[in-house]
Amino acid sequence: MSITTNTLNFYPSLDDLPYQAHQELQEFVHYLRLKYVTSPVTPKKRLFGIDAGKGWISEDFNAPLPESILKEFELTNAI
Repeated sequence: MSITTNTLNFYPSLDDLPYQAHQELQEFVHYLRLKYVTSPVTPKKRLFGIDAGKGWISEDFNAPLPESILKEFELTNAI
């Protein structure tokens, strides 16, 4: 799409601008259209189980923490 005097009727003094300025204006309008006139993004469908077997949780994951580690949390929260 090229910018013509018909396209620029919204601001008459734009006709006085040099060709390079018209090119810059066209690029800026293109940028604005990409920024503000975008189609809604549809989320991709999730594939459950795609990473099955790639993680690992130890058997004692829910075991109580040692006292030394618990004291570190208490010191950190006291600050």
